[in-house]
Amino acid sequence: MASITSMALATIIVATLLFAEATTGWNFLPALRPSIHKMSGSSTLRRSSRFLRTSNYFSSTGSHDIPSEHPQKISTSRYFATQQSCTEVINEPDETKHTKIKKKIPAKKSPTKKSKQRSNIDEKALKVEVERTQSFEPAWWGNVLVNATHPHIALAAIKTTNNSKNDKCYPPIHTLILGTHPSITSLHQSQYYGHPLNAFWYIAGDCLGFRRSLAVSEKTGKPYAYFHEHLKFGEENILDYADQLGRLVENGFALWDIVGECKREGSLDQSIEDEVPNPIRDFCEGSLDLGGLKNIGKSVKRIVVANGTTGGAYFVKHFSEWFMDGKILAGEDE
Repeated sequence: MASITSMALATIIVATLLFAEATTGWNFLPALRPSIHKMSGSSTLRRSSRFLRTSNYFSSTGSHDIPSEHPQKISTSRYFATQQSCTEVINEPDETKHTKIKKKIPAKKSPTKKSKQRSNIDEKALKVEVERTQSFEPAWWGNVLVNATHPHIALAAIKTTNNSKNDKCYPPIHTLILGTHPSITSLHQSQYYGHPLNAFWYIAGDCLGFRRSLAVSEKTGKPYAYFHEHLKFGEENILDYADQLGRLVENGFALWDIVGECKREGSLDQSIEDEVPNPIRDFCEGSLDLGGLKNIGKSVKRIVVANGTTGGAYFVKHFSEWFMDGKILAGEDE
């Protein structure tokens, strides 16, 4: 009876140590394994294997009711759960499903010497130096009708005789009409407001009793819709440019431009750069020498900016002190 009790006690102790070895990974009985194997029998191994497969998904405390948060593949001794029994339960993720396929991006070809030379040539061709242009000198009755020194005037174009020109008394200049800067067409033709679609001479003709032109396009033969049907005078009242200019200045008007010289690509006022204004204040105060004559512009009572807000902006930009001095006041549109 005592021997049976000792055998049972020894079996319990050995089983406890083996269980602790299986759960902790420590080798408590390395020398006793052969004898234990003979003594325990295969039934103990089967029960231990089932226990380990079950405890693989529970906490390490040995409780079968608390699930393990992180089940792991357990490496045990050869007498208990094998590697195969554990892998049957644990499914490891397939790493090939999560790998990213990297696309090969072709490398950019570096520019060759020929392509660089071509690009440099193209850039030089685009960067064409814009020439500075100069406006015309002021047009008034002295240099248009009396002396006929204005570049726009040819003596043969004026219908009045030389004697009548010198003997006639012209009114003082009362209105100075200012453009911004001559367009490409005006510079080419040496005419104020020389473009055929510019409305200035059509309006001036309706006010002073002449017609600028037929108001018909030379290229298409079609009438200008804005002018042809709305002009006051007929074809018999058409004057050439010199006579139109003479008719304007003999009635007390003078023509000039705000910008004397500038760089401009094209004809738009917005493209004007590096501009220099004309001495408009000197003209109006009588200090500008006009062919040996002074005080000609002191009679000016009104300055009209003919090209709208852009021209007005350049006038204010260069003649703000004129306003600050109180010698010129902003008027109302009439």
